[in-house]
Amino acid sequence: MAYKQDKFRSIGELLAKLRPVYKNKLAVWFRGQAVAKWQLQPSIMRPPHSPDDEIVLLKKFKQNAVPLIDTVPVPEEEWLFLMQHHGVPTRLLDWTESPLVALYFAVAEARDAKHRNKDAALWCLYPHALNELAGIRMEPAHDIPSFGHEKYLDDYLPSRTAGITTAAKQPVALIAPRRFRRLHVQQGVFTLFHRNRTPMEELKNKGGKFPHIVKFIIPAAAKPKLQKELILLQIDRLALFPELENVAARIAIKHS
Repeated sequence: MAYKQDKFRSIGELLAKLRPVYKNKLAVWFRGQAVAKWQLQPSIMRPPHSPDDEIVLLKKFKQNAVPLIDTVPVPEEEWLFLMQHHGVPTRLLDWTESPLVALYFAVAEARDAKHRNKDAALWCLYPHALNELAGIRMEPAHDIPSFGHEKYLDDYLPSRTAGITTAAKQPVALIAPRRFRRLHVQQGVFTLFHRNRTPMEELKNKGGKFPHIVKFIIPAAAKPKLQKELILLQIDRLALFPELENVAARIAIKHS
């Protein structure tokens, strides 16, 4: 395994280790995963799903969602982001521009108790390096593609990828309007797969190197300490899911 790996046990240690991660980079994105062994792959790419399921799910989602939303999306990509926001499997993978937000999802959002005793992971992604692997170079160099601006992204739309058997483009890093409150406070950004199921951490450049990814392991024993440090910094469920029921949850934690 050739991509860079390290580990940390506290937020202070993480901040120190992030300095070289940021050095001379145009941008760094982050993703936290409750289990370190999980791959960087959208749920629809994993069994029992298939990329071809996405267009079917999109049709079913539209069928029942229209009466329940105030503003009905028109562009196909807006439906894709709306589906992702509500937990429907898509080819999107969520990232954030904040390492603390990603850390929260790595150590504090383990919904399944069996994951609490497993090492977690904080992934660091260089979006421009990932796009270079897909043959995408922006001008100016610090720009990142977005639907409606870069036409080549249209090849990644559900209607364009469904049923294709002869082409499989590399995943791309992209930004999108943060139309949902959660997406805004979580500083959300995305990677979008085409039909290539190769996990992102296995992608290589022509020299056989992994210039786009860094992985930090979070030992299971460090999770309780990190959870407490996040609470001290007000990085909790209310901060990332600003909804009424989480107001009560913050009060309960602070007065327990």
